[in-house]
Amino acid sequence: MTFEIIEQAPRKVSNAALRRQIAEKAYQCARWLRINGFEVLAVLGGVRQPRVVIRPSTLCYQLEGAVDAFERSPRGERRYRYAVRFDCMIEWESV
Repeated sequence: MTFEIIEQAPRKVSNAALRRQIAEKAYQCARWLRINGFEVLAVLGGVRQPRVVIRPSTLCYQLEGAVDAFERSPRGERRYRYAVRFDCMIEWESV
């Protein structure tokens, strides 16, 4: 008895399926945040992972692994914090 290794080309994921996966992750993350008392301001699709923007509150200090970040642009500098949950970036303005 001989065994043959059959190589198959990897399946390409369609854009619609990829958008659906990102939307599912974002929905799950936003739902978890609302259940735990956070106020969700916006859900934005990203190239790698969705971004969920929340209102800053004392609950934000309970998110483990939060990182300080900033962006510079012609409009000025923006400081914010973010944490990753459910493969989504949860972002809030630094106060």
